[in-house]
Amino acid sequence: YSLDVREWNTLAKTCKLATRSYDRTQINRVFLETSAVPGGIDGLTEHVLDFSGFVEALVRVAFERLNPFYTAWLLGSASDIAMVPIDEAVNHLLHENIFPLSDAPETDVALRLVKNEQVDMIVAQYRPVLFKLFKKFAFRTVGAVELVRLAN
Repeated sequence: YSLDVREWNTLAKTCKLATRSYDRTQINRVFLETSAVPGGIDGLTEHVLDFSGFVEALVRVAFERLNPFYTAWLLGSASDIAMVPIDEAVNHLLHENIFPLSDAPETDVALRLVKNEQVDMIVAQYRPVLFKLFKKFAFRTVGAVELVRLAN
């Protein structure tokens, strides 16, 4: 399975990922930054997300949409602004947008796809449901790469 930009936009619209301060342009930027795969038409880069990229994109969207000044904070010009921790941002996105708006049921299984331990713990709880959500919006791709290889 893979998720192209059209499918990503369908997911973003269905789950209402855009806010007044975090618009669809920023959501698409995250997709493009996490999705480059060599190949595509005429040898150009075709942007698609595999499941790991999908989870990374969700984590980034979760953090960025609740921390609109994170770039200024990183550069030191907004050091007095409190940041929402990444684990809280991911938890918020999953429970407020992804699960209720995508008809995805909540379940419990372990997963390690991102490096942050707190995010790992949150994502681990929802691996099956995130994978179902990914499959719901992604077209099945068959080729040199296995469809999806689930990590232990």
